[in-house]
Amino acid sequence: MKKENYRIAVIGAGKLAWSLIPAIQRSGYRIDYLSSRTIESAAAASKKFKIKNYSNSLRDIPDSCNIFLLCVPDDKLGSVSASLAKTLTILKNKIFIHFSGVLGSSVLKRLSDKGGGAASFHIMQTFPSGKKVKIRNAYASVETRNRAADKFLSVLSEDLGVKSFKLNESHKTLYHLAGVFASNFMVSNLFAAEKLFSKDVKKVDFNKLIKPMLLTTIENVVNQKAVNAISGPAERGDLTTIKLHVDKLREEDPFILLSYLTQSLNIIEIKKEQGEFTSAHSEIEDYLMGRLKSYLKRSIIK
Repeated sequence: MKKENYRIAVIGAGKLAWSLIPAIQRSGYRIDYLSSRTIESAAAASKKFKIKNYSNSLRDIPDSCNIFLLCVPDDKLGSVSASLAKTLTILKNKIFIHFSGVLGSSVLKRLSDKGGGAASFHIMQTFPSGKKVKIRNAYASVETRNRAADKFLSVLSEDLGVKSFKLNESHKTLYHLAGVFASNFMVSNLFAAEKLFSKDVKKVDFNKLIKPMLLTTIENVVNQKAVNAISGPAERGDLTTIKLHVDKLREEDPFILLSYLTQSLNIIEIKKEQGEFTSAHSEIEDYLMGRLKSYLKRSIIK
């Protein structure tokens, strides 16, 4: 089917939509309708992207729409798909695509049961705000049992400059967890780092301080893989420094202490993976496990 024969309806005008819509429009696709939870957010997005038809009601979707992009939170996919299945009179030859990283196409069962094509298309990228985020050259997982949806997403991926690959629904949770650890938890760790740094040092900009180290770390991971890019006291077998860290965190921030203990143990696992697990690392592992058990025991008692 030619691009001009696709009539796209975007459901949801949140962070993802504000990056996805312009990328789709630049690729030559036509968006006929935009829906959002509130009329204000629908109006703002339609004005920004020059989409003529918009509303906060699924009943206003034009009958001509045959591609539905469900840019809604994961916990709303079930209810939105049920509403669409109830609202739309004809679902045959219509394709419904959601963008959840952890949920598969089966969450759209209400739609597929009535003849619609269901698929999940998750772009491995972070969308922290309404500002436009670059999608080109990102990877995206495709999960669907529908041939038409699979074909459409293959062409769409190429047009968007996205590197798509097939993923079984049963693999989606681990796939999404990988993204959470790589992006969400990295930001969380940097938040903890800034919190600790700012307790004593006020005159140095934290972001400028860590930028060289952070960029080098990312470069090393990309070029050498994470297993070969680790450094620090746990990696080099420095128990003295680790004990100083633990004692200080017990005073300053017990919550960050828990993160320190578990992540240091993960570094010990890296040493095992490298085949460089020494008696010094074994001693550190025993110490960290002891501290962790003590921490958890106190937490359970409280």
